[in-house]
Amino acid sequence: MPSAYHYPPNAPQSMTMQMALDDDTPLPPIRPHHTPELPLSTSQLPSKPPRPIRKDSASTSPTPTDQNDKVQCAAMTKAKKRCTRFVKTQAMGDNQDQDSPDLPRYCYQHKKEVLQNDKVQCAAMTKAEKRCTRFVKAQAMGDNQDQNSPDLPRYCYQHKKKVLQNDQFQCAATTQAEKRCIRIVKTGAALAQATGDNQDQDSPDLPRYCWQHKKKVLQPGGYYSKKNGEWVKFDDWIPQYLQAETRAALRDEMQKSRSSSDVPGYIYTFEIREPSQNKTIKLKVGQTVNLGKRIDQWGRQCSSKEQILRGFYPRVVESDEDGGEGSLMKGQVKAGEKAAWCHRLERLIHLELADLVATCVYLDPEWLNVDCSSNEDTATRKKSKQKKNSNARPCPDCRSVHKEIFEFERWKRGKNTGKEWELVVKPVVERWGKFVELYV
Repeated sequence: MPSAYHYPPNAPQSMTMQMALDDDTPLPPIRPHHTPELPLSTSQLPSKPPRPIRKDSASTSPTPTDQNDKVQCAAMTKAKKRCTRFVKTQAMGDNQDQDSPDLPRYCYQHKKEVLQNDKVQCAAMTKAEKRCTRFVKAQAMGDNQDQNSPDLPRYCYQHKKKVLQNDQFQCAATTQAEKRCIRIVKTGAALAQATGDNQDQDSPDLPRYCWQHKKKVLQPGGYYSKKNGEWVKFDDWIPQYLQAETRAALRDEMQKSRSSSDVPGYIYTFEIREPSQNKTIKLKVGQTVNLGKRIDQWGRQCSSKEQILRGFYPRVVESDEDGGEGSLMKGQVKAGEKAAWCHRLERLIHLELADLVATCVYLDPEWLNVDCSSNEDTATRKKSKQKKNSNARPCPDCRSVHKEIFEFERWKRGKNTGKEWELVVKPVVERWGKFVELYV
């Protein structure tokens, strides 16, 4: 027989004693009941080793330093924290500043939300050097086909005013990705005055270009006229003494198609005489379909200042008894045939005159031979003379703001003294009048 029995651990003591008495086997020692030890406190538990982090784990978010072609999603989550996803920037095209924080990019999830709501975040920066948190509707982009693209900057009502006050506009060129350039350019004094008279100064009719696309616009030597198919050289009509942005705007205006709203008319020039002002001369250059009526309107509208008709285009009038060109006195003006497309003609004239007023390049004795195409700083050498339209104040007589007034600095000495109309303004009017007649 075995020397000892092995009983179940939970067998009662009476059972073990009865079994031992039946077979005369000595009883095994009774083991005391085992009391399990209490668990240790949480402070006494051994700490678990930190879980190793795999460097190649897919859960780690990429950073701009690891992937230079990605930027962080600009959207905010429901927890009011910025989305941690990173998106590619290929949509930026050929812009060098494609990693600029001013332009929002969105991940696949938030992009849908933005497009559904037609709202994007304002692209302006606050005084605290943080991005504006306002959201604006995408309709404000106007006639852009890709107006819902997050690559284009939009501004809230507050920052939009600041942008317009600073004469800043979006570049009108198209990138290689067939999207509008996102750069914001500041309009110079010339184009600021040329567009300041128009209420719709944000009109896309007058393009502005960034430094990169401005060079591309000025590269072609000419274009084929839509009227007769002839080759038109830009250098034959656009002087090189004009600034680059003005030359680019003139090229764009020259190549436009005829407008259905354009009508035949006249280009007139009034001198607004102010005896107290002898350092400058104010010339109003505008268009009208009824020359005699327009002359009388100015006389009745503003009586405190004398207006003198210096000339009009086209100057094809009946000769007087002495064989002259006729009188320019009120009531004796005999206008002849009208010029075609006078609105286009007026726009071309205003662009060039505004540049001459802003730079005062005509005060240079050799100004007709000045070439600004090789040195862009030449036309702005007289930067201190550049100024915005000083005639934007209401007239004391009619309480309205007179438009199309160009204030030229007078020649102080020499053979050109007092001939600002004859040597500066009149040649510009006649040159562009000839262009419109031949090619528009």
